[in-house]
Amino acid sequence: KNAAFSYMHQDHLASQAILRRTDHLSYHFAIMLSKGQMNLRLDEKNFNSDHSGSDFTRLTNYIGLEKFIHYLKVSGNIYYPVIALNYFESMAFLHPENEIYFNEFKSLIKTESGKFSFVEQVNFYTMFEAICTLKIESGNEDVSRELFDAYNEMLEKKLYSYHPGGQFILRIFRNIVHTGIALKEHLWLEGFLEKYLQKLPPDAAKNMSDLAEALLKFEKGEFESSLRRLVKIDYELFHFKIDVKTLHLKIFYELEYYDETYSLIDTYKHFIASNKFISTRYRQRAGLFIDMVKRIIDLKLRRNREHTIKLKKDLSLKQNILEKEWLERKICELDT
Repeated sequence: KNAAFSYMHQDHLASQAILRRTDHLSYHFAIMLSKGQMNLRLDEKNFNSDHSGSDFTRLTNYIGLEKFIHYLKVSGNIYYPVIALNYFESMAFLHPENEIYFNEFKSLIKTESGKFSFVEQVNFYTMFEAICTLKIESGNEDVSRELFDAYNEMLEKKLYSYHPGGQFILRIFRNIVHTGIALKEHLWLEGFLEKYLQKLPPDAAKNMSDLAEALLKFEKGEFESSLRRLVKIDYELFHFKIDVKTLHLKIFYELEYYDETYSLIDTYKHFIASNKFISTRYRQRAGLFIDMVKRIIDLKLRRNREHTIKLKKDLSLKQNILEKEWLERKICELDT
């Protein structure tokens, strides 16, 4: 446009084009800065890398977008919703303990995500799921209900596949099942399974059905029935092997199969130590769970009041651990 104005001898109109170009550059820059920060943090979490000394990190630390985002909001800028959704997504992920960032991101997803493509909407909800998971793992169990509500929004908007009308994303399906179990939404979960299992890829539907039913039966105290469903899973093909081993361990404990439990503990330890596809974070969570189960069995077989108190205290200090609520119940039962 600048060249066209000059060619037409209307240079006095070029300033408007220059202003629009630079304004749009600032909007683009704000979005890319937000996405860049989030991508670096994801890389750090997944691969134990450290980008704190990178030039990009230094640039973001020097600039800071908070004031610019606030200005766009109070000035009524038409691009604010798009820029803010990317910004608060990044900030909520970088600072999961910050409720302001979290609530802004949650609100903008509900009101503004429709301005984005189908895939982008799925990605926003997926990131909200990840942020909720981080908050839950840090001890904020109340967020489970907000995550459950977000899953219901995704189902209502059909944002559960990689493209409209596509197959249900297996990872999201699994996470919905676990959230329903954690919140004891058993009737809701049964309806969910009936409606959506058929939307999973055929090779995953049966295994996911067996796992979900095994989890539901375990929650109802039907431990032998749960075990019968669990052993139907094709372990070699199933993606969520940790889920299977964790539930297996809990069932053996509840049925007082202690020799089998000790044996499974050794197998489980070897599995998480040798499987290169398990993230460091999840390896740590599973490892703490395994060690705690072993300590609980040891105490159950050799009662010691002082050791039980110490075990209870040790567990209370751990946040990043699988099945913490169940472990707490099992330790309390040692006193009865």
